[in-house]
Amino acid sequence: MQPTRLNPTKTFAILMGTSLYEHFPDIPPVTKNLDDLEDLLLDPAVFGLPENQVHRIQDQSSDEAVRLLHHYALEASKAKAQTLLFYYAGHGYKRTDNKYFLAAKESDPELINEYGTSGISFDDAVKKVLRGARIPQNIIVLDACYSGVTAQNGESPLASMDELSGSYTLTSSTDKEVSWFDEKTCPHTFFTAALLQALRHGIVSRESEYITLDALYYHLKDALKQKSMTP
Repeated sequence: MQPTRLNPTKTFAILMGTSLYEHFPDIPPVTKNLDDLEDLLLDPAVFGLPENQVHRIQDQSSDEAVRLLHHYALEASKAKAQTLLFYYAGHGYKRTDNKYFLAAKESDPELINEYGTSGISFDDAVKKVLRGARIPQNIIVLDACYSGVTAQNGESPLASMDELSGSYTLTSSTDKEVSWFDEKTCPHTFFTAALLQALRHGIVSRESEYITLDALYYHLKDALKQKSMTP
């Protein structure tokens, strides 16, 4: 069976990020992450997605971010999309029970930990929305601390892409690691910088002239070793 390739006319992208926070440290490179990833997705020489199929959610409250996520996912569903890419850059918060939250601008770690409020629950919000859209293939990319916890519970971050179905997760770190950025040396977070470089310029692969998710994973793993990060 030949591996499937993304069909630009049937691929939608939702890019979410938070750079400004009330209770967490700000992450200025998030804006550059979103800018350049959006440009790459729209670039006809790379992915060539139509402009109305790439949506951005930045520096919103948790309620508004979930509302927009639901709206854009429903839009993709109505358009009979084959693939939905969800990307998030910002703070990630892992509770002691391993429940994982994406931090919005007003998110308070104490409220997330005690009540599960003020943050965006990965299981109860993000995954619920993506499943509800019933799009055959979901590609989830998380650039946040401890994001590897989302690939647990029986799901594989390296599932086969031979069929156009399933959910595939690529994270910037394991469930026990933090993710890094350094504005003095790089305008992006380290993980997204390596991701953009690979997608823009390609990687050496003996198996295919195209970039597969598993090949991308191992490429990023090698690229981020020096940053003490393990995607």
